[in-house]
Parts: sequence; structure tokens; C-alpha cells
Amino acid sequence: MVWYGAAPDLVCVGREAVLEVLSEQVPMRLEAEAIEFVSAPPPFVMGTRSRHLPDPPDVRLAGQVYNVFERRDRRFVSIRDFARRDDALRCAGADGGAEWR
Repeated sequence: MVWYGAAPDLVCVGREAVLEVLSEQVPMRLEAEAIEFVSAPPPFVMGTRSRHLPDPPDVRLAGQVYNVFERRDRRFVSIRDFARRDDALRCAGADGGAEWR
């Protein structure tokens, strides 16, 4: 499992390391205004809108983050974070999706 953050230098390798970072950074109760799932060919995209999302160094999320989850053999092998929906959809092979408001 590899988790690529929205900033280029934010990379977490290994399942245990990913779980550790998640437990430190994600509150037990994330207050989200909206969550979107977009099914793409093999991966899928999850968008989260919340005024409580912290901005990574040198990245402006503007209250929204998009994650591309890639699975292989029923296991997640990578997560990639994006500040922009279009970039996440392009990474997942789902260009041209409807706008999320």
C-alpha cells in the first residue's frame, strides 16, 4: 500500500504506516458537508468537502479533497490525493464526469 498525498513530498509506504498516519491525522468524526463517489474503470474516486480539512504544505485544498483508490486482488494498493477534481478524474481514467456542486 502506498499513499501519495496532495503535496509531492507527502508519501506513505506500507499498510501499517498508512494506518498510523490516518489515526494521527484524521479525527474520529470527520464533519463533511458532502461526499462523492465516482466509479472509474479499475479505481474509484472519493471527493470530500469539509471546512475542517487542513491544507498540506504548499497546497490549497479550498475545503475539498479527492482521493483515487486503486485495488488489486480485493486489496487497496494505492491512494492518491488531489486538490482538484479534474486531476483525480484524469488519474482514474474517468475524464469528463459531471460537475460536483
